[in-house]
Amino acid sequence: MRIRYCLVILFVLPLFYLHAQDATRFENDIKKFRQQSDTLDLSGYDAVMVGSSSVRMWKDIDSYFPGFSWLNRGFGGSQMSDVLYYREDLVFRHSFDKIFLYEGDNDIASGKSPGRVKRDFKELLDEIRDRMPETEVYIIGVKPCIQENRAGKRKKYMKFNRRMERWCNRREKFHFIDVWADMLGEDGNPVASFFLKDGIHMTAEGYAIWAENIRPFLK
Repeated sequence: MRIRYCLVILFVLPLFYLHAQDATRFENDIKKFRQQSDTLDLSGYDAVMVGSSSVRMWKDIDSYFPGFSWLNRGFGGSQMSDVLYYREDLVFRHSFDKIFLYEGDNDIASGKSPGRVKRDFKELLDEIRDRMPETEVYIIGVKPCIQENRAGKRKKYMKFNRRMERWCNRREKFHFIDVWADMLGEDGNPVASFFLKDGIHMTAEGYAIWAENIRPFLK
């Protein structure tokens, strides 16, 4: 029994440290966020949006929502596991009534299964429910892409979205925002004009679709 326990420890610990080392590649981004939070008057913001580069690159987000001010906590290349690692700085440091999350895009592109990504989400969402029970949480579903590798994972992205939507629908204060359907053309493929040349990140037209789907949740 003791041998089996030791083997488990030997297997799990390297994975833990590997994850920690991997997440620390964002330390400069998080340090910048900490410095901003130390000096900003957070009472001037209505909600925080946390996520990967699709959030980070939405620099003019306030212009899409007149009268509503966002604290942007996007850091490029991130996955849900990274948000988990830095959750104190990204989520729990701020006392917003509304938290918007966008992750899963890079996660699945890197080879993680929809189930694995959902578990990472669930870990954070359960903690938010326990520590911030009055907060409304909005999960922005993964968007489609025209970049070859990600386009080839379409079924996995859609499976993840369906799972997260079902999860949110069964719980109060958790909401799923579907942006996938409205980013497709009549032929069922992503609209090219919604994306930059890399086929992953969005143009102003793409962000307009996001804004259209987010706006009803701000009322």
